[in-house]
Amino acid sequence: MTLISNIPSVFRNIAHRGISVYESPENTRHALRTALDQGFDVETDVQWVGGETFLYHDDYIPGPDDPKLNGGGFYLPAGKKLVYDCSPDELRKALFNKAKLDGLLSAQAGESVSSNLGEEPKIATLDDLLPIPDGCKVYIELKRPDENKEFNDGLEERVVKWVQKNNLHDKVVIISFNVPGLIKTRSLDPKIAIGVDVYSDFGKDPAEAQKLRDSIGITCWNPPLEDTSAALIDSIHCLGLQIMPWTWNENKQKEVAEIRRVLSLGVDGVINNQPRRVKATFQKSPV
Repeated sequence: MTLISNIPSVFRNIAHRGISVYESPENTRHALRTALDQGFDVETDVQWVGGETFLYHDDYIPGPDDPKLNGGGFYLPAGKKLVYDCSPDELRKALFNKAKLDGLLSAQAGESVSSNLGEEPKIATLDDLLPIPDGCKVYIELKRPDENKEFNDGLEERVVKWVQKNNLHDKVVIISFNVPGLIKTRSLDPKIAIGVDVYSDFGKDPAEAQKLRDSIGITCWNPPLEDTSAALIDSIHCLGLQIMPWTWNENKQKEVAEIRRVLSLGVDGVINNQPRRVKATFQKSPV
């Protein structure tokens, strides 16, 4: 297959929730460590639960009778519950159903998927990301149930302290759809790298990117693949920002087609479900 030629000299091939979705339970230690150990960047989701940080994407954890689980494959024996209302002990003891997860992943992929567990799946924590190999970056998304609301539960403080304690300023980028959380993150650390996850009309408006560049010093703008146009890429680059689209969990071939399209337009990276395929097919060289 022909290589894409219009790719920046430094391109971030970012594994969406680790080597996951079509291969391993997302945001688990196995998925994250596999990606990092193979030299990929990683995007993951952090939530604040009872004074502790957990890497988990959805707002809720299903119960055993829910027809299908989310991408992590975890469930609570007592029934469906919002993550925000769980205790740390509940998350640590969440159970896992491989058969239901493989059914979900196969439906998303458009082909049969059998997930590789590697080890007993557990919901990961920030420390499961350590050590971060040289050359790799970790994009930590602050997960919030409301994009516009300011939360005062301590999540931003905990994540910033973790970055500072482990001397990770050159390896971690804090991202979020929740702008108040990014504003708070900047107030806690003037040097930490910050990016914005965006979609819909807000994400297509370079003026919004300029406001956040000027006010809190964001470095990257992350729209969905399908919203990433040549005009948007040019506008974001004119602001001196990187643009790194993110993928939905959907048909593998559709994702590849969209990745090929945005790579040909010169994006700076892609948060994607198939980093090995991106590396083998699209990249000029590993970064």
